[in-house]
Amino acid sequence: MRVVVLGAGFGGLEVTTRLSDELGDGADVVLIDRSEGFVFGFSKLDVMFGRAVPAGVHHPYA
Repeated sequence: MRVVVLGAGFGGLEVTTRLSDELGDGADVVLIDRSEGFVFGFSKLDVMFGRAVPAGVHHPYA
């Protein structure tokens, strides 16, 4: 079985993780998003005010 999840916001990440855990090796769960990683919303403020650098708050999907 193959499951494709479109969009890697909070919902997409959560459903992908849960499906992978529940279905295990019985399914190929694929996450598709237009970007290569995730930046938690509040982390953007840390970058804006100089408390962090962009690379430090970017979490790659792969």
